[in-house]
Amino acid sequence: RSVRRGRQLASLCQARWASMPKPCPLSADELEAVAKEHGTPFQLYDEAGIEDQARGLIKAFAGSFPGFKQFYAVKALPNPAILRLLTRAGCGLDCSSASELFVADKLGVAPEDVMYTSNFTSKADLLTAARQGVVINLDDISLVEDLAGVCKGAGLPFPKLICFRFNPGLGRTDSETASNVLGGPDAKFGVPREDLLAAYSRAKALGATRFGLHMMTGSCVMSDDYWTETVSVLLQALAEGASGAGIA
Repeated sequence: RSVRRGRQLASLCQARWASMPKPCPLSADELEAVAKEHGTPFQLYDEAGIEDQARGLIKAFAGSFPGFKQFYAVKALPNPAILRLLTRAGCGLDCSSASELFVADKLGVAPEDVMYTSNFTSKADLLTAARQGVVINLDDISLVEDLAGVCKGAGLPFPKLICFRFNPGLGRTDSETASNVLGGPDAKFGVPREDLLAAYSRAKALGATRFGLHMMTGSCVMSDDYWTETVSVLLQALAEGASGAGIA
């Protein structure tokens, strides 16, 4: 079942990329006119194109996974105007720093539509996320106690919903940049499989009642088979953690 779900995800991505149109929204003459008016270099964004693609992506996945929610990585393009377009199209925001949480807050994005995923997270940043009420995605089992401590110190309850970034023990990139490998035994990101049950159990003991699992093992990976493999491992680990910790 896990392998089948993994293949389903991979085929959805492949179909979406294959059908993605890439026309320039302006003619050469119009581009020349924009350059003359505003100077160069400048960034030109296709508002309708961005929104249409975001809606199309959400629709493609939601058809097979009811309740699907797309969280856009703010670090990819932290332009408030673009983020506003994406949230209007139905995306949530994935933030990796307190400054990105600040942008999400100023844009008025609902806390449940913001996920905070960070690495080597400070207690101060954990407190910012907790106060903002966003979905917190912890990168290491030690952060469970850090989060509990800052919540207690600020008179806040431990979050009812908690997520963990999972390191499945494998990672890959098809680029020449070795740092694009974000999973595996040498990666600094994520909770290893052997710590996952303890992480869920401790969060449950602290008051969490809803749980999530997140994974990113590489950037610039073009192989469908790889995603089938990694998603299968993710679903298997989720089932093991849920069963072992007694969570739904």
